[in-house]
Order: sequence, then C-alpha cells, then structure tokens
Amino acid sequence: MGELKLINIDKETNYEEWLSFRQTGLGASDVGTLMGLNPYKSKIELFYQKLGLIPIKQDENIPMFYGNRLEEFVANMWEYYDGEDPESVIRNYAAGTKVRLCKSINGYITNSDYPHLFLSPDRVMVDKETDKMVYSGKLISKNFKGVLEVKTINGFASKQWEGGIPPSYVTQLQTYLFGLEVEYGEIVFLEDSRKLWTIPMELNLNLKDKIVSEMNEFLYRDWE
Repeated sequence: MGELKLINIDKETNYEEWLSFRQTGLGASDVGTLMGLNPYKSKIELFYQKLGLIPIKQDENIPMFYGNRLEEFVANMWEYYDGEDPESVIRNYAAGTKVRLCKSINGYITNSDYPHLFLSPDRVMVDKETDKMVYSGKLISKNFKGVLEVKTINGFASKQWEGGIPPSYVTQLQTYLFGLEVEYGEIVFLEDSRKLWTIPMELNLNLKDKIVSEMNEFLYRDWE
C-alpha cells in the first residue's frame, strides 16, 4: 500500500497555484483523454497542456458555474438518499436522518505508489462525522470507505446513454478508487434539478491495469 498525503491547495482562493500544480502530473479527469474517451480533447492536446504550451485555464460557462455550486448541495442530499427510492431523500431529510456520510477534502491527494497522479475526489465516504482525514500531514486512509463523484445533468443528456454512462465517468471514478486504495464508489446524479440517482461501482482490477499502463506510456514514452 502506498502512502497518502494531502497537498493543501484551495482552488477558490489560490486558482493560479491550483493550475500550476495540475501541470505537474495527471488527474483522474485526465484519464478519459488518455484512453481516447474524451470527445472534446485529444491526448496530444493534453500533452501540450502539461508542457504549458496550451493554457489549461478555462472560464466557467453556465453549466459549469451552477454545477460547481450545486456540488455541495447534491453531496448533502446524497447523505439522506437510501440508494433506491428517490422519495427517501424527503423523508429522511424531514426526520433529520442521514443514512450515510461523506466529507470533502480541500486539496490534492497523492499516493506514493503513483507519484505523478494527483487526486481530488468530490467527496470521500466515511462511517462517522468524527472520522479524521488528516494526521500530521498524512491521510488516514482507513477512514475512507468509498469515493463519491457528483454530477449535475439534464434529462436530454441522460437519455443519450443507451449503452451506459459516459466511459470517461467510469475511468475517472476507477482512478480515484485505486489511487485512494478503496474498493467502492458511487456517482450521484442530480438530473434536471429534481431527480437524484446513483450508480454504484466496485474497483475493477483489469481496468486499473489498463489505466496505469496508459498513464505510464504518456508520462515516460519518447514523444520525439
């Protein structure tokens, strides 16, 4: 098992530092691009971004703006959702009953087994509100019970997923799972601001091996 450490960088207050750190390695959101699953960005474009020849900085559009600010709300509502009945959120919220718990981590997580991978999951699942995340600069990984990724989508987009959710969502969550050394995760969707649903996912070792192989080829191959 690798050693997990927390790099304290607040995106909201130190955006330029956050951008600079992103150029030092690969994030879970980059994996879809590495594997050719991102219809909006090529592997070559990602390569030049990491070299600093193409800017990473991107102004927020309307979906990004609201999605970023709804993240905390959706994660909070997930704590009242039993995973099956959408109405359970209303009942449990009214009763003040959280059926599961999650916490945010402000910064990037690194794993000594994957030195060029940085991780910034939306939330980590915990057993208790009092579960500690950091001790003397190191993360207490035994308190991580899973990873939660938050997505806000519209109904039109979800209806296009006849063969399943976008593969880039899968690779992103799988990267968080092996990077944080946990076996389980979920993607929670808020659809059209009125429907909450989740997709559970377990660590897939075959997919992990493919992701690690792609990362190593990208990082260490001779591009000339």
